[in-house]
Amino acid sequence: MASGDAGGYDVVLTNPSGSITSLVATLTVGVALVNPSFEADTFSVYPGYVSGNGPITGWNALGGHGINPILDGRSPFADNGTIPDGKQVAFMQDVGALSQTISNLTAGADYYAQYFENKRTSDGSPAFLAVTIDDGVNPTLTIVPAHSVPSVGDSNPYIRVTSDTFTASATSLTLSFVKSSPQGGDTTALIDNVCVIPVPPNTPPTILQQPQPLIVESGDSASFTVQAQGSLPFSYQWRKDGNNINGATDRTFTIGVVQKADEGDYSVVVSNGAGKATSANAHLAVFEPIPDLFNTGLDNGRVAAWSIRTIKSPPTRIRLFPTPSSKTRPFSPLWPARG
Repeated sequence: MASGDAGGYDVVLTNPSGSITSLVATLTVGVALVNPSFEADTFSVYPGYVSGNGPITGWNALGGHGINPILDGRSPFADNGTIPDGKQVAFMQDVGALSQTISNLTAGADYYAQYFENKRTSDGSPAFLAVTIDDGVNPTLTIVPAHSVPSVGDSNPYIRVTSDTFTASATSLTLSFVKSSPQGGDTTALIDNVCVIPVPPNTPPTILQQPQPLIVESGDSASFTVQAQGSLPFSYQWRKDGNNINGATDRTFTIGVVQKADEGDYSVVVSNGAGKATSANAHLAVFEPIPDLFNTGLDNGRVAAWSIRTIKSPPTRIRLFPTPSSKTRPFSPLWPARG
């Protein structure tokens, strides 16, 4: 299969009574990687560590990385989800990088990476994963920021992750999956079906991740961000209620100190030399603090500082009293107790 085979495919079915055309299926052809779905090796020593079984073909791995399931079917790390491609996945229990040097790239051309991720269900702390590209000369480029990897659970599909578009600075680059555990603890990230895909020249932008709505308190900060795919470079113009915001021309737009007047719908126009794409609106809702709502004991944390006590002297009644931490006076009405 060659890069020229990429495109949209459909089929026309015909019989003597007529014909019907299928939906279009898109074939994406990536750069050749070694062992991208971790199927080249058979690990037999439990629990599947590189340290007990040998290297993962094509990948530079740490001793606490490995392959699951092992030969006898046991899979202590890949313990949930449906494996995306083949029968095995890579696991990363050690903190550090699982990497491969990719060759046959075109310097100056645009690419993006795509892979599937998951996490072991028994982890008590979150596992974080980032993806980087490095040519050995220029600063390392992060194409997927460090993020908490969720466990998909049961037989649910792994999560597809698409990186930012990057421009190849050389014909060979090192692609690294960097696992971390910022909160400590024993954590394991799972990855499978790794691809690096060329972006055709003059591809207009499309929005991959929309800016998300926010609810913030007046005086706090608020940030909107967007992820686009297409030919680099991109330019950005953020808008509020359809009007351009002066100086808001980065991928992320931040309001340092939010005021009630900032409430509204925010969107961004992403442009390149081939076209532009406009994101969906993300609504910013701003609420103002309420120290004490008319002496009811409802504070700004939406906590009602009341406890319920039953007065058993006949007739039995119920009265609301403030909790010990509340400065609110007791609420005077009494209700008859039922039952």
